[in-house]
Amino acid sequence: SQRWGSGELSPRERALACIAADVLNQTLDESFSLHIDLARAAGAGDEQVRAVLLLVAEYGIAKAWRAYRALTAR
Repeated sequence: SQRWGSGELSPRERALACIAADVLNQTLDESFSLHIDLARAAGAGDEQVRAVLLLVAEYGIAKAWRAYRALTAR
């Protein structure tokens, strides 16, 4: 889809970026789950998803903590 850009980022990179946006916007339900699934389908492991959460934590620890809880509840 055009929403996913023109190809400068891989599907995995785009999904990981969307996870970061979900955390910062606190859209941790369907959107977060969809982006986790897309990242995994594109080859991202749980360690990469956690690394995104740790990176985002520098900009909002409470938001990142809620996202980590949402991730582990899946």
